[in-house]
Amino acid sequence: ADQEKLSSVVAEARGWESVNDYSASRFGDIMTFVTEILGGSYEEWEPREDSQLAELIGIMIIRMSAFRDSHVQQGRLYDVHGWLYKMSGISFSLTLDLKSMPPPHTTGVYVTPNQGFHTMEDVEEGFDRLSKAKATKSFGFLTMTSYTFLATVLMTQNQKLLPIDELVRFNENLQVLEELNVEGESWAVLQSYQTLEKILYLMRVFMHQRPEYLESSTGTVDTLLALFPPSKRPIFVYPSSTTAEPGSETFVDEFSDE
Repeated sequence: ADQEKLSSVVAEARGWESVNDYSASRFGDIMTFVTEILGGSYEEWEPREDSQLAELIGIMIIRMSAFRDSHVQQGRLYDVHGWLYKMSGISFSLTLDLKSMPPPHTTGVYVTPNQGFHTMEDVEEGFDRLSKAKATKSFGFLTMTSYTFLATVLMTQNQKLLPIDELVRFNENLQVLEELNVEGESWAVLQSYQTLEKILYLMRVFMHQRPEYLESSTGTVDTLLALFPPSKRPIFVYPSSTTAEPGSETFVDEFSDE
């Protein structure tokens, strides 16, 4: 029965496109359900290896970012990331659209209120964080830091702060992932693959806005695709370019628990 309920909850969560599609109370109900599944034992089913459960947790991590910071939100973050670390890496499955044209919006994977980079100093601070992440030699940490950096790039209104050489510099940081071991921290494998898939998603959005970024990124995309297990390697379709307005989709709705 729980497996069937999980299927219907995943179908529901796939439909969450904006904060109007779900409430804090519904989110809480689903959190309770996931906690019960992960705490239960089943004869014929191992939830920690279930790709639908992994997908649901991945969606919840994205959508949870739309809630305002509060004690309730801190508790949510703690719980949901706790589930992520309980999941087996083999539960990962590809869930994002890396093919359609034009690429879907940033908000498909990133809804955190973020104003982007405002100054050259901001950009340098971002690179400083990437350097620190590289120094840890942690695949999971560098992936998460790279994802946040790229999302911030997309939210930046003044794209003159990000000339192509800075974007190439970012790609060089991504290339370092091939020297690290994705299986190095067993608890972080699912998160690493999910975040890697989100990076590829955001790269497509950005290539669509900045065609010169596409031209500089094919080697990096190949490197990232090779990090996935062969049976779970995404098909990445390069977007055709457009004169999209950078920053045209930087607005993110926030809602609180009140």
